[in-house]
Amino acid sequence: LDAGQAFGDLDGLSTFATATFQASEFGYGPNEGKATLYVPKRSGNAGIRYQDPSGFYGVVEAHYWGSAPYSVSDGEHTPAVKTVDVRVGWRRPVPLGNSSVDLDISAASKNVLDRENYLRRGADSYVPGRPREFYGSASATIRF
Repeated sequence: LDAGQAFGDLDGLSTFATATFQASEFGYGPNEGKATLYVPKRSGNAGIRYQDPSGFYGVVEAHYWGSAPYSVSDGEHTPAVKTVDVRVGWRRPVPLGNSSVDLDISAASKNVLDRENYLRRGADSYVPGRPREFYGSASATIRF
């Protein structure tokens, strides 16, 4: 949703969301009809993005991965995971004859709130989910 198109005062602001609902099961073999391992029934994300005419942009995105079975024999499930990611950067197209180069420089943090999340593996073993991560990137995309 481009909020600037709907409300002129919000030019540069947009929102986005996805939702996935799935029922996945083994189609044949000894586990036929049982839920597929590590496939959540629900997952999705939602976020808000802003980009101004100078090329500066920012994105805040929330993710949700639902609980998923990790064993066909005992019906145990991994816990659901919720995280928030943040990214800020600068993007600028540079004309180059009949083509262009899009420059993008950014810094980001995944799981910015550093929520502890664990995925269950095996009968009684939990392993850490993704911790807070910081990274930067620089890219050039040639469009022709």
